[in-house]
Amino acid sequence: MKLNTKYSEFLKRINSFKNDLEKLTKQNINNASEYENLESSFIAYKDNCATYIESVFSEDISLNFSNLIRYENRFNVGMEIPLNQKAKNLNNRIKKRIKTIEYLVQIVELSDPLFLGRQFEQERSNLTTNEKATFLLSKLYSLRKTNKLWDTKMIFELNQIELDNYDEVRGITKILENNGYVETIGTKDGLSAKITSVGKLFWEENSKNVSNKETEKIMDIFISHSSQDADTAKLLIDLLKTSLNLSSSRIRCTSVNGYRLPAGASTDETLKKEVHDSKVLIGLISPKSINSAYVLFELGARWGASLPLIPLITSELGSELLKGPLSGINALNCCEPAQLQQLISDLKSELEITGESPEVYQDKIESLVNHCLKELLPSAEESKSSFKQTAQKNSSPSKDDDDKIKSYCEKEWPNDYSMRVLCIKEQREAKKDIETFKPLDIPEDVFKSILEKAISEWPTDYTMQVHSRNEQIEAYIELNNL
Repeated sequence: MKLNTKYSEFLKRINSFKNDLEKLTKQNINNASEYENLESSFIAYKDNCATYIESVFSEDISLNFSNLIRYENRFNVGMEIPLNQKAKNLNNRIKKRIKTIEYLVQIVELSDPLFLGRQFEQERSNLTTNEKATFLLSKLYSLRKTNKLWDTKMIFELNQIELDNYDEVRGITKILENNGYVETIGTKDGLSAKITSVGKLFWEENSKNVSNKETEKIMDIFISHSSQDADTAKLLIDLLKTSLNLSSSRIRCTSVNGYRLPAGASTDETLKKEVHDSKVLIGLISPKSINSAYVLFELGARWGASLPLIPLITSELGSELLKGPLSGINALNCCEPAQLQQLISDLKSELEITGESPEVYQDKIESLVNHCLKELLPSAEESKSSFKQTAQKNSSPSKDDDDKIKSYCEKEWPNDYSMRVLCIKEQREAKKDIETFKPLDIPEDVFKSILEKAISEWPTDYTMQVHSRNEQIEAYIELNNL
């Protein structure tokens, strides 16, 4: 069975028909004309409801469902009936259609796309007898509040579970009955059942045990990353374990020892499951990871499922690395202590845990920030060259750097080409300045700290790096002259 609309939309429309019919039951009939008008309205509402049902269900079931609403068992006894009796009969007919609509909604709730049936991962044709019995009990449990008996064959058919014949349904139902889990009423045409109090207790205990086992397997945090960013991932894990009091078994990170997949596990299948089932996925975003097929798959799968996803930027390109739909997700920056504090706060809220106070894990934040900043700064040889003002080596930006500058300016001035040209020229000059400038009147370690701060604050804007650096140098000099 297939419902060609959202279940919420189906309920809204079907309940509107039900409400219209309920209004009819409250109308008074004083003459033949009012009776005819009321009956005409009833038939119109009934036909409209049946037509709607035919439009939203797949062909294999729509006609049967619409017939439940459209057709009535009425007999003409060939005698004149008093108006008050006709009015009473019509009122009963309307109420029966209302009950039929309620029954229809319950039937739809039994169907696989809307209820418990999708918990089965294997094909419906491969279910064993015990699995079919468990499935049937789960459906009867979900319908326990109706306190009525349900056609067990219909439950299997609506969920597209393959049956050899009706004897199989009868046998499965009898297994549950022999255990005291259901009570049945059998007829030559079918067997109906409802769950007993013993069955309810059994199912609730069984569900609790299954839930506990599943909870043990679910990862709290899955770290999606490139193997080339393993050092960053390890520092992030140290921060998460300390700040959130998590055991190693609650974190998955495939490139860090102690957090890898179990030996012998099917990599693709296990990753697919854990990417979906973990409570939070953190994506380490760098030029290396964004070109990884696995990382793109993991981020895309998580985004598509609308599950908690936190991009954590480790590159100077920042959120520019996030393309397509992922660009709309708010990302945090690994180089910003305040944003790492926000990461911990968000995780505490998402995982519903208290964790440690910031003083306990402050050194872990500093280690991660310093590591990321080192990645952003020029190499030691390049820094030494810059500090000695060997401008010749860095007289012009590399092609990759120039492409980054052009990309940045294009985003800043998408429709103003003259401003984009000016932006590129200014950024090139600023980059050269950042790489070659070294003041003579402040200590080298102080200048290095100032430069790190400027780069971390403005990872993609060289002109702002220069501005921030110069402001800090002036402030340092002024501070020493006070």
